[in-house]
Amino acid sequence: MKKFLILPLAAALLTTSAAFAETEVISSVDENNNVAVSVKSDNGGDTIYTMMIMRPGREYKDSMKNGSITDVYKAETLKNGGEFKFKADTAGLYQIVSGGGELDGNISYFAIADKDVRDEALSKLNSADVSGVKAVLDEYNNRVWVIDFIDAVYAGDSPNVLKSLVNLIDKSAKSAGDVERCFRNACALSELQKASADKVLGILERHKKDFGLTYSVFIESGDASIMRAFTYLAQDAVNNPINSIKQLETVLDRAEALGSVNSATRKNMQEIIEKYPKELDIDLTGKYASVDKYEVIKLLIKESGEEYKSIKEFSGAFTSAVNKVDKNESKPVTPNGNGGGSSGSGGGGGTRGSVSISPDLNENDPGKEIGTKGETETKSEYFDDVFMSDWAQPYIDYVAYKGIMSGDGDRHFRPNDKISREEFLKVVIEALKIGKNEAAPAADISFDDVNRDDWFFSYIETGVGFKLINGVSEHSFGTGEPLTRQDAAVILMRAKEAARLVLTDTAEAADFSDKADISDYASDAVLKLQKAGIINGYEDGSFNPNGSITRSEAAKIIYGILKNTNTL
Repeated sequence: MKKFLILPLAAALLTTSAAFAETEVISSVDENNNVAVSVKSDNGGDTIYTMMIMRPGREYKDSMKNGSITDVYKAETLKNGGEFKFKADTAGLYQIVSGGGELDGNISYFAIADKDVRDEALSKLNSADVSGVKAVLDEYNNRVWVIDFIDAVYAGDSPNVLKSLVNLIDKSAKSAGDVERCFRNACALSELQKASADKVLGILERHKKDFGLTYSVFIESGDASIMRAFTYLAQDAVNNPINSIKQLETVLDRAEALGSVNSATRKNMQEIIEKYPKELDIDLTGKYASVDKYEVIKLLIKESGEEYKSIKEFSGAFTSAVNKVDKNESKPVTPNGNGGGSSGSGGGGGTRGSVSISPDLNENDPGKEIGTKGETETKSEYFDDVFMSDWAQPYIDYVAYKGIMSGDGDRHFRPNDKISREEFLKVVIEALKIGKNEAAPAADISFDDVNRDDWFFSYIETGVGFKLINGVSEHSFGTGEPLTRQDAAVILMRAKEAARLVLTDTAEAADFSDKADISDYASDAVLKLQKAGIINGYEDGSFNPNGSITRSEAAKIIYGILKNTNTL
């Protein structure tokens, strides 16, 4: 597209509103010499543009010098998205003069060719390969079609543009308009291959009609994670080529899947990976079908700010996570019972050793280190981030040994991480076997943040059915939110009742320094669990009821209630 300043046009060429986005004039000539001129812009505004079509071989600047308007062939006004249609039978090169907004003074062209010349050009072009297509384009440029080889995208990536052009023409061009459209699309595909995330949606929208695609609501929304994912994929042209509309559609589908994964939470990751198995190149049969989905999800969630940058990276992470969880779950466990010997093979080769859990843990001193503080920092049998000198190590090893809680598959328990409401509910239900021997009463789960296919749905259904837990509001369960210490006490006490367990007092009632901060609904549960030696305060005398309970504290109170009720 050529562009230069010309003398001011008539008043009709003045714009009625400003436009601020990329705008271009598109002309198209079909096999019957029907011409359509339109303005394509992503500004979404109501700018009025005027199009003046000069007679073949006439230039507007020369007409202005001569003071003649007889050289004007057609004139029309239109808005962004509108079309100016007419028929032009006289062969030659026509000039389009645009006025209004950022197009004021814009010059573009279209060509009308005699039928025999047009047929000859199209025949040569349809049979050309990548090595010969440029010569054909040059031979008939400005005679049959008008191709702007000064276009910045073409100039910077001509081999790729020509490759895309041949793919897009696909030996089936029927008019100059087809050829010009395919060239525009080839440039757009090249532009998308190199575009930054903030430019992708604009390019997609400007060429949507030419591409002939219907974008998903996720693409249409311009979701930042999906746009970034598109750039990650597009930059890898070997695995994600974009040299045809079909290939673009494939990369868009993959970007939607990868972007959704990158913005996923523990709550919706399972839903996402099960929605896009083909795009993510993952297998949902085999091992995945039988392992704990939540444990797989925990391994797949990246640290804040980190993202998967290729399908191969995510697919590899998925396979690794499934294998780790499967391996962890399938390890043979040989319990010691009450001090009995291991029942493994004599040499112990390949068999996991037994774990010894002391029945005499100092339950009344949970805020202080237990056991081997000061000894060599020996790692726990189960986790590399838990040491024998840690106060919570015996409790953590116990819940891991019993399969009540697990790590991330990389031998990390993350003892100081906060535990969410749904995670703690799962732990309590599994530990106390809620609903195993008695079906949960029917519960209407209608929280906006809980879906039937969520990994934790059955636990919330059981928890609500047995009245172990409520939502944080009428419409929200509070999934993903850290659980407070006082709420953990309430859930545990309700679960104790549902399991028909009886607590035994082992300590005097504590006078917590912040007892006034304990909510009325939780005070009884906190008192009873404290007297049973299951949940305690800190060395400074506080209970910290609204503080978040950690995974190590959760392991401790689970062990505590099982020991107190003789259900270890």
